[in-house]
Amino acid sequence: MEELAQRMHPSDFPAQVEKLLKNDNPAQALELTELGLQKNDKSAQLHFMKAVSLEQLGRTDEAVKVLRHLIGIYPEIPEPYNNLAVIEAGLGRLEDAVDLLNRALTINPDFALARKNLGDVYLALAREAYEKSRPSCRATRVCKSASRYFADTRRSSCE
Repeated sequence: MEELAQRMHPSDFPAQVEKLLKNDNPAQALELTELGLQKNDKSAQLHFMKAVSLEQLGRTDEAVKVLRHLIGIYPEIPEPYNNLAVIEAGLGRLEDAVDLLNRALTINPDFALARKNLGDVYLALAREAYEKSRPSCRATRVCKSASRYFADTRRSSCE
């Protein structure tokens, strides 16, 4: 990989790393990303791809650090907020995810993936609230009505 990297122009790294990620080779993508960052440590794209590679390798804590670092350096780029929000949501930190996704959408209101992810997080928050209400729910009309919206969750004791 080092020989290839030595022959590459710094602007060629993102495309090569993207190919490796698309072909499910996150370890090689990470290696090439790190070599690319040695040539151009200011590349936001390579930092972002490093975080994606780390996440795909299951190295979530490291991916979070890279994304937070990237947000600190380039707060105007919405993608790191989105990816960090997905990680936070996966860890159950839904309110943090909402904040991050709202920041991404403030930067780019047309960022469709962030908007979809925000909807997913809101749905998870609604499910969480619904599940918390179940013990106090006693077959009320509201509970029966709300249960239709959460049909894909476990059967409600309110039905």
